[in-house]
Amino acid sequence: MAKELAILGLISFNLRICYDYYKYLFAGESMSNIPGKKKRTKRSVDSLMKFMRDEKGIEINGSSHKKKLLNMGYFHGYKGYRFVHTIDDGIPFKDFNEIIAINQFDSNMKELFYKPIMFLETSWKSHCVETCVRMASDDFTKIYDNVLNDYKDLKPSDKKYNDRVKHRFKVRDSIYSTITYKYNKSTILQYYQRNEKPVPIWAIMEIISLGSFGDFLRAMNVDSRRNLLKSLNMYYCNFDGDARLLENTIYCLSTLRNAIAHNLIIFDCRFKDGEISRCVKELVKVEIGNQFTGFNSIVDYLALVLIFLKKAAITKTDRRKIVRSFQNECESLRSSIPVAAYDKILGTDVQKKLHVLSNY
Repeated sequence: MAKELAILGLISFNLRICYDYYKYLFAGESMSNIPGKKKRTKRSVDSLMKFMRDEKGIEINGSSHKKKLLNMGYFHGYKGYRFVHTIDDGIPFKDFNEIIAINQFDSNMKELFYKPIMFLETSWKSHCVETCVRMASDDFTKIYDNVLNDYKDLKPSDKKYNDRVKHRFKVRDSIYSTITYKYNKSTILQYYQRNEKPVPIWAIMEIISLGSFGDFLRAMNVDSRRNLLKSLNMYYCNFDGDARLLENTIYCLSTLRNAIAHNLIIFDCRFKDGEISRCVKELVKVEIGNQFTGFNSIVDYLALVLIFLKKAAITKTDRRKIVRSFQNECESLRSSIPVAAYDKILGTDVQKKLHVLSNY
């Protein structure tokens, strides 16, 4: 009898949990009654400032700090800037002005990187269009048949053969989905549809993302990739014989671009979502130096961008302006936060790196 009662009690307990979750999900009630769930404290900006003072030892007072915290938001104002790379690597802030300085540095870094990356994206896509037209046509169906056929470089028995075939399908489907999604707001797409003409490759390049462009390059056959890299003065046969440098560079920079576009934090490279490819590291090593191949500091991404700006014939004067702007932001940050925090964010060798970049 005791066993049956225990089972009935367990069933009743579980039903109660399910009912509480139901009320939370569909009736908007609190989760405080659910076992194992901690009740979250709702904080006003005043109580948050008090929490930062009393619990975290951060000096924050007055209407000026209050307005800035409100403008920055809780995440950007405190949560997002209290660590470098991972939450376990915290920054021991003493004053809210230090958080403001990092927030401003982060915002200015986004502004500094945005225009060069957008310029490079446009340039790369333009050269890709030229390569596709030269190798096949401006008609996507012909490009799909004659350029986006990297799988033909392998035998059907090869383990990577099916992966390349599926990737090719993925690229095609992604492009058609993007055309469908953007059709109503695109006069260019509507023009070609109403005139019963195929959408040209240049119009497709206008609407696909940088990451999708990287996928497009990955599906191109090796001859097309080599021709594209040669037109960009980027072909290095000694370490990039299969001509994968551009797509890997795009995968490296697209995470930074996406972080900028979505106003995510970039100052400590937390946007980095995987290992940087060997050919990208070799490029940086050959062009500038081995000290920039870690990609754990935002200055390393600056080096990569400068390499491709130089390849795109941007003058040394204009490249130096970018380095100078970066250096000014670093100096402003250095004067506003403790040395230990500054070194943790940018590294102890950042000035040496900037000196190298200014002479590149």
